This record gives sequence, C-alpha cells and structure tokens, in this order.
Amino acid sequence: IGTKEKPVAVRLEKIKINRGKFPQTGDDNCAAVFMRHASPIELRNVEVTGNGKGCGVSIRECAKVRLERLNIHDMTWAPLLGDNVFE
Repeated sequence: IGTKEKPVAVRLEKIKINRGKFPQTGDDNCAAVFMRHASPIELRNVEVTGNGKGCGVSIRECAKVRLERLNIHDMTWAPLLGDNVFE
C-alpha cells in the first residue's frame, strides 16, 4: 500500500498463494494480494487458491497494471457474519 502522492511499485513473479483450508477465516476486505496506490504493477505467473473469505487479488486506485498468467481457482465462497444468504 502506497499513497496517492507516492505510489509503490509491485512486481510478483512465479508466486503461488494458498489461502488455507478453512472457509470461515478472513473477511470481506481480505485478499491474497492486496494493492492500493501502486504503480507500476507487474504480476507474472501468479496463482491464488484455497479457502477463506475475501477475494484472490484486489487492485484499488492503481495505475500501469500488467497481468500475465494470473490463475485464481478453487476458492470456496463462505458467507460473512451478518450476511443473510437466504433472503
């Protein structure tokens, strides 16, 4: 996480992130990779898998983003506390 005035550079290559085996962990603001106010961003050969709440990759208020071979798979969705999934 950088700032609007001073973004950080991010470069990830050949990374595998396993978010664990428990879908009850995490929350709606969790991500395996969370980037905000970053520039430039380069993700190459990045894999995200596993259970847990939240998303695989979160890119917010960033610029100059390049994604190559991003593989997000086999993640289990689970409701958050307070979610009424039956409405």
